[in-house]
Amino acid sequence: MVQAEWPPISSSGEVSFRDTEWPLCRPADGLVSVALLEQGLVLSHAAVPRADAVIHHKKLTACGISCMITRMGYRDRGYGAMVFKAAGKFMETSGADLGIFTCDQALRHFYERAGWHAALDIYLVGGTKEKPFSSAEMGKLTLLRFFTDRAEEARADFTAGPMFLELGEGKLW
Repeated sequence: MVQAEWPPISSSGEVSFRDTEWPLCRPADGLVSVALLEQGLVLSHAAVPRADAVIHHKKLTACGISCMITRMGYRDRGYGAMVFKAAGKFMETSGADLGIFTCDQALRHFYERAGWHAALDIYLVGGTKEKPFSSAEMGKLTLLRFFTDRAEEARADFTAGPMFLELGEGKLW
């Protein structure tokens, strides 16, 4: 995870990394970053990745949350909630059918307060077909939100067990 030192953003929009890098988030990944800045300093950040998901032969577009963090010293001020809600709004208006991601069990209520639902019997399998990476093995909780009628129609297909998203080696939302 990111150390206490976050990269400040200059007035030209360039990121200046000081002794750290963004965790698992690289521009080449095609992620959309949602961030709260104060005088060029990133206070809270969430990345929104996107991938196709096939649920019982139905192709849906899924977005997730990755790299969600608030800078030490700025926590418990509602900044993380603001960024998370903005990321959810972006997903909803981006054409994604659903949002799905994993988190630590202790964060369940934080995400549920923002309108997401814990899918207690579903776990994500990311990575690649050759090297799958399971959230169940890490004790993570899966959260879901349906944005479109297509996703709502497929809701019954979200049953207990794995949901596969080919995200790249070692990657999981």
